[in-house]
Amino acid sequence: RRRRVVCVDIPLLFEGGVPMRLLFGTIIVVACKPDLQLERLHKRNPDLTLEQCRQRIASQIPVEKKAAKAHVVIRNDEDLKSLKCQVQVTKANVAEKVSGKQHRGVELTWVVFG
Repeated sequence: RRRRVVCVDIPLLFEGGVPMRLLFGTIIVVACKPDLQLERLHKRNPDLTLEQCRQRIASQIPVEKKAAKAHVVIRNDEDLKSLKCQVQVTKANVAEKVSGKQHRGVELTWVVFG
């Protein structure tokens, strides 16, 4: 019998308050250094000035505070290969948590909001 796990990507989960967090059994935060966060945000949004990017980041709970409240933290300070490796380990750990040692019968589904 297969078990299904739904992974939901919610960028502002912590800003939604405690009731939002209570909906989820395992909270995973992907975090990076603040300077890298600013650089990536600006690269993704070239229409924003650096100051606008700083303001957007400042309007949110700092990523390290989110990481402190998470069950699992994936560090995204390095290259894509490192990130992919951490994601694979995390997926295996979540599958094991849900179904025990034998996690071949776990189906992971990703849902992205935001």
